[in-house]
Amino acid sequence: MKVTHKKFNGGYRFKKFEGQPLTKVVDFLPSSKVETATEDITNNDDIMEFLKSFNLTIKKGINEALTDEDVHIQKESIGKIIISMTQVEPYDFPIDIFFEKDYANDFIQGIKILKDKLPNVQIHLVLCGDKLKKHETVISEIMNIDGVQVSTVVNKYPINKKELLIPTLLDMKYPIGYPSANIGVIMMEPYRIIQLYRYYKEKKPTTHYMVALAGLAWKDNLVLNLPLGTPIKEITNEYLNENIQVRLISNSLMTGLTLSMEDKIDKDTSLLIALPEGVKGGHGIDTGLHGTVRACISCGQCQNVCPVGLIPHLLHKHVEQGLVNESLANLRIFDCIECNLCNYGCPSKIDLVGSIKKGKEQLEEMEISHKDYQLKDIKEV
Repeated sequence: MKVTHKKFNGGYRFKKFEGQPLTKVVDFLPSSKVETATEDITNNDDIMEFLKSFNLTIKKGINEALTDEDVHIQKESIGKIIISMTQVEPYDFPIDIFFEKDYANDFIQGIKILKDKLPNVQIHLVLCGDKLKKHETVISEIMNIDGVQVSTVVNKYPINKKELLIPTLLDMKYPIGYPSANIGVIMMEPYRIIQLYRYYKEKKPTTHYMVALAGLAWKDNLVLNLPLGTPIKEITNEYLNENIQVRLISNSLMTGLTLSMEDKIDKDTSLLIALPEGVKGGHGIDTGLHGTVRACISCGQCQNVCPVGLIPHLLHKHVEQGLVNESLANLRIFDCIECNLCNYGCPSKIDLVGSIKKGKEQLEEMEISHKDYQLKDIKEV
């Protein structure tokens, strides 16, 4: 089967900052008792039990107003599965691990099991083009699996976001405001494929996860194989540089959540980023707390970097001035995928995405929702 290259016009190419996670995996055993050690999965032959274990829900009525009622996607409704292996953020989980000898076989066998259990589903493995030649042997073996398509994209952020990856890869319109399961598409991380293999072949429940340590605040940028429920403070006690104030962020420097030492590792955490707080200079990246928020200078930088062609500073001004009505929706506020590129590039340090989120919420309270304002296209920048 031929590798297809999918064109992504737009986005932002980040340089790779110091503190990238290495491909070295070490076992980490916390000294304290871990309360939540396993996922709630029963060992049977139903693939849906595994898929339901990580909350693949579907919202009822894609052409109706948003509802709080969620249900799990049904097996017959799954049309395509995307295994996303793109690396486009300043820090990413090191996917090279899944092509190396310790994990490559489990990864390949997991894909085969997925295809065997869901024979009518098309599986798409997508990665950045620079990885193709590097891992040619393993990728060739994957390509020989019937019903599996390997595709490449340019390594520009935010192609890893489902709202852009699905239209680019599958030529399908993404239902803004709804899970991808609503259009029969499931996105899976590569480590989930290895878990699937062990779930079926070794009859082992998921008790451990791999979490990569990124950022200059760590002593070593390792990948830890650790029990679910491991307290973050146990990791920081062992691996964090001493006498340094840091901010901990989960999964994504651009869109991840800030964590506290009291939080625990759960099944949704694969990357733990530790940034020096407010430190100037150096060759890494810090939290950027230098100076205060200033007035918008209408420089257009936020518009230049927006991957879906919005004018973030205009949306921000509408919300801040209380002009939240149908005209704001007509400015395509719902097309915003909240990638935070506008915040990243704003010289005035304005929380543009915060204003956009606020505007969306207020419009939905007025019963002006996503359903009438679907993603239009992807703008080249």
